[in-house]
Amino acid sequence: MVTIPAIPLRYLILEFCVGTIRDYIRKKYTGPMPSEIEGMIQMASGLQYIHSQNFVHRDIKPENVLISSSHVLKISDFGICRPVTTSSQSFSLSSVPTGTRMFNSPELLQSEDKSPEEKQQIKAYVSTDIFSLGCLFFSYITMGGHPFAKEKIIIEFVTVANIFKGKKYLGKDGYELGLSKDHYAFSMIDGMTEVNPTSRWTLDRVLKTLENQKLKLAQDEDDKH
Repeated sequence: MVTIPAIPLRYLILEFCVGTIRDYIRKKYTGPMPSEIEGMIQMASGLQYIHSQNFVHRDIKPENVLISSSHVLKISDFGICRPVTTSSQSFSLSSVPTGTRMFNSPELLQSEDKSPEEKQQIKAYVSTDIFSLGCLFFSYITMGGHPFAKEKIIIEFVTVANIFKGKKYLGKDGYELGLSKDHYAFSMIDGMTEVNPTSRWTLDRVLKTLENQKLKLAQDEDDKH
């Protein structure tokens, strides 16, 4: 008789979450939420922490931001996350997959038709996540828009083509889901979604902008009383 050794079981205990940002945008989740500003601060702070641990997420999108039972927004799904070089915060594009195309940065999209050998030589940076976060912020504020899609019903191949060309539709020029140019997030999202990765806003700058706007709103509220 052969005795088979017992295999120890491992249990993962995860925090219960009540929805995602995608659920919120589609009005499938209508429960309590942080303020718009606070929500973006939480998302940017979460991504900044990931980068501080020398990882790039590579799949930032509305589905991957969870709403906890305490109404805190938390980045999830690290299935294609990978480490980056500590000094340069870079990584090679040799590994696949690379996330969701409509939220991918131009540099990730441009690498799709490269050979494995070519990808090995190409370096991308954590700023690819900042591009994705900028797209997410726009969708979050406008409740479903996309900075590279003009129509309310978003068509993936058209949106991806616009990302390639750097053709944005942030403003309200004939676009129902656009932002006014004096909106506090207009310049920020424009900077986060720069086609050139070296020209994108840093997360420090994003957080400073959001914190300043939060302070301004608090001051305006105080002035009313």
